[in-house]
Amino acid sequence: MQIRAYLMAVEGIDIEAIAKAAKLYIAGQVKDQDLKFAPSCALFADTCRYQQAALRAALAPSQPKVEPKPEYSEQHRVSMLGKMKILASATKGDPEAIKALEDMGYGQQTGE
Repeated sequence: MQIRAYLMAVEGIDIEAIAKAAKLYIAGQVKDQDLKFAPSCALFADTCRYQQAALRAALAPSQPKVEPKPEYSEQHRVSMLGKMKILASATKGDPEAIKALEDMGYGQQTGE
């Protein structure tokens, strides 16, 4: 009957984590373990969850994948720099820059 309670307590936990927790209890290596008695179902399940988290952390990638920096041609960079200068001027209210942005397809759009 007691084994059913343990099985219910560890439901949903990976078998590897359960086995690791059981080995630690058998070896007497769980912190604050009472060596005279078996752990409660709740305490055993808690140790299993801790082991599951540790196993998942060990399997997780250590560094997030960083996408390579895109390469742009010098012509593209010069073009973007020119557009940024026009945009900066337009934000300061320069009417010629605002007109240039509108000619490029940017600017105030009306619903008409």
